[in-house]
Amino acid sequence: MISIVKVGLQKQSRFKCLRWLTVLVPAIFAVSRSSYAHPTPKGYVACKGIAKAGENSCAANNHGCAGAATNDYDPNEWKFVKKGTCKAEQEKVRKTLAKKKGRKNNG
Repeated sequence: MISIVKVGLQKQSRFKCLRWLTVLVPAIFAVSRSSYAHPTPKGYVACKGIAKAGENSCAANNHGCAGAATNDYDPNEWKFVKKGTCKAEQEKVRKTLAKKKGRKNNG
C-alpha cells in the first residue's frame, strides 16, 4: 500500500514539474529575446523611421530580430547609420513619403 501511494506521489510531482516547465521555459525565452541588446557599432547611431521592410538593425514592434520589420519607414523601427547622418536620412524618408502621398492623391 505504501509503495502505491509513493508511486502516485511521484507521478504527481513529475506532472507538476512538467507543467511548470511548459510555463517557465517559453517565458524565459521571451524575456531573454526581448532584453537582448545589440551593441551600437563604433561611429554609428540608431536612427528611427528610416528602415525599409526587412532592413531594420534590431528588435522593435514585438519582434526580436534584425531584418524582421514588415513595413517601410515604420517610425518605431530603426537601423544603424553613421553619426551625423540620421537627420539627413530621416529627411530623405520624409520627402519620399510626401511624394508617395502626392501620387496617391493625384492618381
